[in-house]
Amino acid sequence: MGEPREIHWVAWRKVCRAKEDGGLGFQSLKVFNRAMLAKQLWRIVTRPDSLVSQIFKCKYFPEKCKYFPDSDMFSAKIPAHASYAWRSLMESWTLIEAGSRWSVRSRASVRLTEDHWLLRPSSFRPTTSLVGWRTRVVVTGLMDAEGDSWDVDLVRALSPQHDADCIVAVPIHGRNENDTLL
Repeated sequence: MGEPREIHWVAWRKVCRAKEDGGLGFQSLKVFNRAMLAKQLWRIVTRPDSLVSQIFKCKYFPEKCKYFPDSDMFSAKIPAHASYAWRSLMESWTLIEAGSRWSVRSRASVRLTEDHWLLRPSSFRPTTSLVGWRTRVVVTGLMDAEGDSWDVDLVRALSPQHDADCIVAVPIHGRNENDTLL
């Protein structure tokens, strides 16, 4: 009789490598799950009128659901009573936030220093805090009275030259429209 076959154990990280890199090409379930959760969260964010979006908004932000239907679902922390589904979705927010930016509209609710909105791929936000501005200020504070263009003099007075150039280069899309996440 022949010798018994032995099991050759391989680390999971090696199994998940591409075949070209010496692995077996298996998909990492953890990475795949995070990608699917981020995809679902993207649908919730980009389709605020969908049933699942309205359910989550009313469940975790009831005051915003009734009085501020266009509010940002991600401005609050995860409550202690949050469901496993909501906690999992919110953990994938960092993936979406890292790869997206806001398109500024005239009814902007984009936060000046906290949200990604500039056309600067390295960070999508101002590199320095704007002089005299609090952190919770929205970008409409830098627009003219009509809300269809930047107040260039104000922008240049409150920010360094490199930030001012990036700010005034951002196009303001649409009149009386909500911001959109790109």
